[in-house]
Amino acid sequence: MNSSYPLSWLLFSGVAYSGCLVWMLFRVNWQVFKKESIAQHLFYGSIFTLSCLWQIRGGIKPGLDVHFLGVTAAVLFMGWPLGIMAATGALLVSTFIGWLPWQELGIQGLLQIILPALVSWLGYQLAERTLPPNPFVYLMVCAFFVAGFAMAAVVLAKSAVLWLSDIYSWEVIYHNYVRYLLLLMFPEAFLNGAIIGTVFLVSPHWIATFNEDVFFNDDDPSS
Repeated sequence: MNSSYPLSWLLFSGVAYSGCLVWMLFRVNWQVFKKESIAQHLFYGSIFTLSCLWQIRGGIKPGLDVHFLGVTAAVLFMGWPLGIMAATGALLVSTFIGWLPWQELGIQGLLQIILPALVSWLGYQLAERTLPPNPFVYLMVCAFFVAGFAMAAVVLAKSAVLWLSDIYSWEVIYHNYVRYLLLLMFPEAFLNGAIIGTVFLVSPHWIATFNEDVFFNDDDPSS
């Protein structure tokens, strides 16, 4: 399978994505990961789940296909370094089974992993600092709305790359991809919100970004 992206884009994205992965490798606490079986189960389970999710896709033209991301949930479960590593594992699986050309590992990694992970982590950090520590706020903002914005960022960035690389005209991109932006945001938001919400009800301690001591603290902060 050949790539439609220019060679310069593929080389630049490959180097940039590799640099991001090296940085993530140094940010993960591998000693804790080796000791925590829950972290290992979440990591390998995320690889399997994302690999399956990414096979459910549709689209009219090559490169304008759509599928669930699930990256927001992975970031909330494990933090963004380990979430990115898990999503990278899923990307490698998808490449191995022929979902995309191996030449596009870098550009797809930047667009569909690094970008939504960054949006998800920044959204979580912003909500944590500016909004009250409430479980409902956490689920609706960090899991639901942030996931929708992450999908919007991916759609717009991917559209810009396809347009700037002269693969499609903006008219084709808009009519076959961008104009469905809201329709793509809601399912992504619902999926991530449902996953986090379900685990939150059963085992909230599995969610690394959810601090039970803070969110269920009944003490009056003014006292």
